[in-house]
Amino acid sequence: MTSPPNTKKVENDTVHYLLQRIFPKASDVNAGIVLICAYIIAEFGSIVSMYSFLNYQLRIPFLIATVTIFYAVYLIVTRKVELKSGIATTFTVICLFIIIYSQLSTKIPYVRDGLWKSFSFYLSAYVVCIASIKRISQFILVVDVWLASILFSSFHGIMQGGLVWGNKWIRDENELALLVAMALPYALTFCLQHKSKIKRFCYLMCIVAYLGANIVASSRGGMISIAIAIFFFWLILKKKFRNFLLLLLIVVISLNFAPPVFFEEMKTLQQGTEEATADSRLYFWTKGLEMFYDHPFFGVGPENYPYYFPRYDNGERFDRRTMRPIHSFPIQWLAEMGGVGFGLLLLLQMKLLGNWRFQNSYVAEMASREDPEDIDTIVVFTHTALIVQITFWGGALFLSLMSYPFYWFAIFFSDVLRRIMENRMKIAGVFPEGEK
Repeated sequence: MTSPPNTKKVENDTVHYLLQRIFPKASDVNAGIVLICAYIIAEFGSIVSMYSFLNYQLRIPFLIATVTIFYAVYLIVTRKVELKSGIATTFTVICLFIIIYSQLSTKIPYVRDGLWKSFSFYLSAYVVCIASIKRISQFILVVDVWLASILFSSFHGIMQGGLVWGNKWIRDENELALLVAMALPYALTFCLQHKSKIKRFCYLMCIVAYLGANIVASSRGGMISIAIAIFFFWLILKKKFRNFLLLLLIVVISLNFAPPVFFEEMKTLQQGTEEATADSRLYFWTKGLEMFYDHPFFGVGPENYPYYFPRYDNGERFDRRTMRPIHSFPIQWLAEMGGVGFGLLLLLQMKLLGNWRFQNSYVAEMASREDPEDIDTIVVFTHTALIVQITFWGGALFLSLMSYPFYWFAIFFSDVLRRIMENRMKIAGVFPEGEK
């Protein structure tokens, strides 16, 4: 088959060229990207946490969320967004399920109110992302803003002892440690792939700050997540021995600045389930499974585990008025959402895995149409999106994160990247086979 003309420049810019640029072009910016980046800066960057007048006087988070929701509705009504895909359908069903079910079952009023607001925004943000991020250059721009925002939070997290006090998402050491672990694969990828020395230095700053924040947080779950991120990232590298030495050097240098409490916390891993915190979490998980056995289809309701915990503990270990989090994202879904909700979550994971597998058809179909270096770079981006997913689950085993934006934005990045690849294939005259 004869290749269409100019198919090597599928987006008018090759990936190789894009990774030489320091600053984005004005054409890369649109209303949707401005909204998404504003939210990332405000929440992931802890800007509204650092400067309270932005939250309480100017109500910036509320304004961003409101405009995003209205803009998403506009995109859907005017049919400017493509929602016919497996991830779009599954994610929409999950969000609507949580929004509706929480209003019917969640017991604590402010938690119930927060759930419908959060998932209305996440669904809207997803729509805006897939409608606005159409090119690799735009994907790089949004991820750059995400990395820079987490860099800012990491700096303040280091200064504040491993957490950011005013940020509701990372005011716990374990949460900050997981967030920086999820950001690390993208920082490593861009650092190795980018051609600009200035940008590579910026990514190197991110890597150092993320490792530093993780170490200062002294989170065992966070350290497991970092180890997972580094190991799987190393697997996708071509020059494995050289890059192993480079990664090892970065880790060793970072550990030299670790406080004594970090090594004390890591030593407790040797105690296994006998360690006090591990024993408590196993107990919480057991109570979560009991809730699931009693409510196997729909669970006890979103974020209701703390409310029901005193009934299941029955004064065995804690005061009868004590509410405790479950400290495990998958068991939280099982206990609170039941078999139906957990099934939807598993279906979403299968669709995300399909995004990663889609790269095989992309490489096969585009090998003769694009620069091999461009194809290799896009494949690395796809691998990185998968590594972020795996890294999340490494830490999520020990944290309750249903309403947190960490995982949901990682889904956005994965699906946006897949859609960009599909778009490049369509422009080149190649149409991918199989279900989306």
